Amino acid sequence: MPLRPLRAREVIRKLQRAGFRQVRQRGSHAATQPQGTVE
Repeated sequence: MPLRPLRAREVIRKLQRAGFRQVRQRGSHAATQPQGTVE
């Protein structure tokens, strides 16, 4: 059953990465950094 939480964590991480990437690319010089000051 440890596969379920691991999968969810990976999915959430991927989603967060994509979200942060878009937000950063929108108007920020830290486009290369997926995770900025906002976590």
